[in-house]
Amino acid sequence: MRRAANSFALLADAALDELPSTMTAVRLSGMEISDFTLELSDLSQVIADGVNKSTNIVQAVEDGIGQMRNIARQKTKCMCP
Repeated sequence: MRRAANSFALLADAALDELPSTMTAVRLSGMEISDFTLELSDLSQVIADGVNKSTNIVQAVEDGIGQMRNIARQKTKCMCP
């Protein structure tokens, strides 16, 4: 019984020594994860904005090509007797 009590006392001492630094590390990790999550959220917004702008550019190019096609058809019709 005495041996178990001594082992428990050693374990308790080790826990008292290690627990504060371990909890500090866990707390710091939590803050870093939170910061990383915010950065990912910001990056996600930047990517979404870029995709939307790219979509608008593609649509504008498609519209321009359609207009050129219509002009070419009109010119071709005018040239036919």
